[in-house]
Amino acid sequence: MGGGNIMGGGNIMGGDDIMGGGDIMAVDDIIAAGDIMGGGNIMGGGDIIAAGDTMAVDDIRAVGDIMGGGNIMGGGDIIAAGDIMAVDDIRAVGDIMGGGNIMGGDDIMGGGNIMGGGNIMGGGNIMGGGDIIAAGDIMAVDDIRAVGDIMGGGNIMGGDDIMGGGNIMGGGNIMGGGNIMGGGDIIAAGDIMAVDDIRAVCDIL
Repeated sequence: MGGGNIMGGGNIMGGDDIMGGGDIMAVDDIIAAGDIMGGGNIMGGGDIIAAGDTMAVDDIRAVGDIMGGGNIMGGGDIIAAGDIMAVDDIRAVGDIMGGGNIMGGDDIMGGGNIMGGGNIMGGGNIMGGGDIIAAGDIMAVDDIRAVGDIMGGGNIMGGDDIMGGGNIMGGGNIMGGGNIMGGGDIIAAGDIMAVDDIRAVCDIL
C-alpha cells in the first residue's frame, strides 16, 4: 500500500492487494493476487491482471490486456490494446475501448463509447452513453442500449431490448428477445428478428 504513487520500472506484482493513493504505473505488467486499486490512474506497459477487483479514480490503461477476477471500474476511461475481460462488471465513466474482445460476466457500461476490435459480450446489459461498435459480435444476456449507434461486424443479439439512438447495423443477424428500436436505420446483412416490436426512424433493411 502506498499513500502516494506506486511506480515501477519493470513489473509491479503483489501477493495480495496493490493499493495506491495516487497513480499506479509500471513499464511492464501490474499483477495482483487480490485487488488493484488506485486513487489516480492505473497504467501498465504490459498487462493489468487482478484476481479481484481493479478500480481507479481516473483511467485504467494497458498496452496489453486488462483482466479481472472481479469488477473492472474506472472513473475515467478503460483502454487496452488487447482484451478487456472481467468476471463481473466492466464500468467506466468515460470510454471503454479494447483492441481485442471486451467481455464482462455481468454488465458492461460506459458513459462514452464502447468499442472493441473483436467481440463485445456481456452476461448482463451492455450500455453506452455514446456508440457501441465491435468488429465482431455484440451479444448481451439482457439489454443492448446506446445513445448513439450500435454497429457490429458480426451478429447483434440481445436477450431483451436492443435500442440505439442512432443506427443499428449488423454484418450478420440482428436478434432481440424484446424490442429492436433505432433512432436511424436498422440494417442487417442477415436476419432481423424481435420477439416484440421492430421500429426505426428511418429504413429497416
